[in-house]
Amino acid sequence: MRDLISFKPSRSRISLIAGLFHTLQGTWNLDRKLQSDDPTAPSGRCSGKATFTPTPPSAVIDSDGKLQLADAELLYHEQGEFEMATATAAQQSPLPLKFPFSRKYIWRLKRLDDGDDALTISVWFTKPGTNMIDYLFHQIDLPLSQDDGDDTDTDTVLLLHGTGGHLCVADFYSTAYSFSLSRTAGPSATAMLSSWSTLHEVRGPKKDQVIETKFTRA
Repeated sequence: MRDLISFKPSRSRISLIAGLFHTLQGTWNLDRKLQSDDPTAPSGRCSGKATFTPTPPSAVIDSDGKLQLADAELLYHEQGEFEMATATAAQQSPLPLKFPFSRKYIWRLKRLDDGDDALTISVWFTKPGTNMIDYLFHQIDLPLSQDDGDDTDTDTVLLLHGTGGHLCVADFYSTAYSFSLSRTAGPSATAMLSSWSTLHEVRGPKKDQVIETKFTRA
């Protein structure tokens, strides 16, 4: 069962991030738009499903040779169909192309050693063709304002925003996250993640594209 997030003023940053992580579990509808400025690269739309499944924490060795175990891990698996919006300069086909896509990542929740309020979410690549963790994509920076802990009768939706970055050879992926949490009725004042989105801006010598993805509960 997915955890609920408390909306009470006593909610700490740790409980908020941990609750957000665990409410990702389950199946999501995926709607993605990909726009490439390079006419030789594809642009189009993806539709499909994405699932988060709890998995045993992976053993990761850091740069100092120390074993780092996460507090929790989720296997992310997306799959569906990509429809190319227009033919690329190389394709020269009058009909749009459609083909399946599938991708996996590992999302990790981990408490850091440098403070009581240091709980982080990070996203990792998986080894090709497996569910095994490979290397870091990015850590999601989730700065929380003091208002995120306030609780009023009008707080029916809580929006959390995060960012991450990844350098792939010479192309840089700049990512923005937006998480929308809906408040439940009643004295418990808990919340469930109802939708979320990602925006990747990829800039570099080989790529110049924007990838926007929206997720809603399936």
